[in-house]
Amino acid sequence: MDQDARSLSSNKEELCKWGHCIENIGEEDLVFLELFAFPDFEDISLNNWLRSMPVQVAVAHTNLSPEEIGVIPPKANKLVG
Repeated sequence: MDQDARSLSSNKEELCKWGHCIENIGEEDLVFLELFAFPDFEDISLNNWLRSMPVQVAVAHTNLSPEEIGVIPPKANKLVG
């Protein structure tokens, strides 16, 4: 397993408080295809974005404390569900 990977909580409230989420309410595996009208796509790491701004700005626009911002890894992590 990748040493830099993070797993996600399966708690719906935990997942959805950070933005959009998709919930599989069926019994089968969910297959999700996301389509974009714009020809270019860039993946932006929330970790990188939050850690690249001044801590005061991140605190002012989130419900996180300076200590919580400080423990966010400064580089993108691969997600493992």
